[in-house]
Parts: sequence; structure tokens; C-alpha cells
Amino acid sequence: MDQDSRRGTIRRLWRADLDDYREHLLRLDPQTRRDRFSGAVADAFLERYAEQAFREDRITLAYVVGGQVRGVAELCPFAHPYCDEGEAAFSVETPYRMRGIGTALFRRLILLARNRGIRKLHVRCLPHNRAMQVLARRHGARLVFEHEEAHGKVDAGLATPLSVFQEWAEMGFDFAAGLIGAPASPSRPDQRLSDSGAPDFASTPSIAPPAGRSRAATAPPGW
Repeated sequence: MDQDSRRGTIRRLWRADLDDYREHLLRLDPQTRRDRFSGAVADAFLERYAEQAFREDRITLAYVVGGQVRGVAELCPFAHPYCDEGEAAFSVETPYRMRGIGTALFRRLILLARNRGIRKLHVRCLPHNRAMQVLARRHGARLVFEHEEAHGKVDAGLATPLSVFQEWAEMGFDFAAGLIGAPASPSRPDQRLSDSGAPDFASTPSIAPPAGRSRAATAPPGW
């Protein structure tokens, strides 16, 4: 893999990035698709899913290399009256795992959740996805194994003036870096993604809220 493909930036995706996001999903191998969506899914499913990914209540972050999306973190808030909780879902393409990309996406997603009043992030993964379990525990999740999956909550904390400034500063830098093709800021440990060796993960699926809670829409009706 050439040097350019070993470094990238993290930035938010918008509706204009739909094609890049769809292509990322379609590049996922069968096992990663299974982990991400809790079952085998066809290309047609992924194409429909991508069309729903940029609703107003959802935030999508991406790890971008050479203009291509190679990893994604999604934040979907729960509906009222559980607006202070949400679900997190991740996918990283197989050649880009074990580089700390999942860790960097997770940290950035927690920051965005905190600044939007979301204090609890729900995550889940299949029992064999040990790397994701390590990553979730590293961020404070206590995992419970039930119904053939592991489920946990991550405390995102309360927003502060510093956390809001940090978000704006990081997003501003990433936007500028993307324009000039520069790598992510070397001053940020969670953005040293090329040779970090930090545990990464295949993916984690989007999840249902706890029993009795209204779920924010994460897929087209009828899925």
C-alpha cells in the first residue's frame, strides 16, 4: 500500500458525500457486512441504506484517504423522551483495520454526542468481535452478553465550552486539510492513524434502543 493510502483525515459526511458513502458500504467484505448489520446483506440493501443515512437527526463521520471513504462512524439519537441517548455504529474496510482508525472515530463520535446533549451511547457487537469489545471497554462500556450479542453503554459526559471549542477546531482543521490534501494533525494522538498499532475492529451494527424506547429511524420502512 502506498504512503498516501496510509494516512487520512476524519471529517463529517454530508448529503453531497452520498456516492462516496455508498461506495464504502459496497466495498465491505461479507464478514464485515455481517458484523455491521447483524446478518448477510446484499448490495441492494446497502444502496437503500445509504439513501437514508443523511437524515437530519443522524451524524456520519468518515475516515477519508485520497478522497475515498474507508471507515465510518454513525451517531443516531433516540427519539423523545430518550433524547439524551443514542446509538453508535461503525464500519472499517478490512485493509484499513488495526491502525487506530476505529479508536479515532470513536473518540470523535463521543465528542459530537456530548456537544449535542447525548450522554449515553449504546454499542453492540457479535460475540466473536473481540476487538470491538476491547474498544468499547476502553471507553468505559460494561458489556452484557445476551441474545447472541454483546451490548454496552458509553458515557459521553456533559458538554463544556472546551469540548465545543475542540469540536469546532478539529472539524475546521480537517476541512482545511481535506482541501489541501494534508494528513490529519500530527499534534492529536488519536489522529496518528498510520502506524499506531491500536486495536481496531471489523464493525459494529446499528442497534435497537432498550425495551420500551422509541427508536430513531435507522433504516427505510419495511426493512
